[in-house]
Amino acid sequence: MEEIGTVIEFELKSKHIVKVAIADNSTCHKCEARAFCNPNLEKKSVFAWTEIELKENDKVLMLTPGAKGIFFASLLLFVMPVAIVIAFFALLTFKAHIKLLMGFGAMGIYLFFLLKLDKYLIGKQWLLPKIIKKEPII
Repeated sequence: MEEIGTVIEFELKSKHIVKVAIADNSTCHKCEARAFCNPNLEKKSVFAWTEIELKENDKVLMLTPGAKGIFFASLLLFVMPVAIVIAFFALLTFKAHIKLLMGFGAMGIYLFFLLKLDKYLIGKQWLLPKIIKKEPII
């Protein structure tokens, strides 16, 4: 999917990663998932990969990651947490309330793992949207 946005800052660790504020477009208002995508109605921003020379406030056209990135994110955010809780209920022989507490403890550890993983994956080109061209200023 293509998105239009504005470069708002540059990542200090890499010259290829920029932060882009995504502009609302007409399809956002028709989308059923808009409440989950931007629940606070603030400007959305994402980190994006670029090989184009850019400056702040440049308008850019981005492509969101392909199926590999979407599958990986879905697996980490939706499937794994449910699998952890189910595994604690199925595999442990403790009473239900103890299993539930242990499952939530494991979820806390998993969230900590996700925070560390996020810092590791921030520079991975295959997971970030890619800026494909600089839009002319109108």
